[in-house]
Amino acid sequence: MSPRVRWSITMIAVIGLAVCATVVGGFLLTMVNNDLPWQESLSAGSYYKAVGSAYSSGFVAGFFFSFFLVLLAVVVAAWFDARRAGRAAADPAPVADVGGKVVAYRR
Repeated sequence: MSPRVRWSITMIAVIGLAVCATVVGGFLLTMVNNDLPWQESLSAGSYYKAVGSAYSSGFVAGFFFSFFLVLLAVVVAAWFDARRAGRAAADPAPVADVGGKVVAYRR
């Protein structure tokens, strides 16, 4: 993964995480403050629909929050792999002569 692609995916993941965190925070505030759309004149069925709509929006936002978090984790893992490969290329393995055979080993 090239650095340009890595940074683009990182920006997409960070923006997605920020948006999803805002939506999940709004959902949690709705639940904590009990701000569901409810009037006494409405039926119980409409109340359950309002609760279901609120919970489904929270579920969708939580799902995408997890998706962008995994996307960011994959980018960070790819970055660490690239750094490790770069260090390994810069520091070649020492070579030992063991009984006529050349053996490479890591410290």
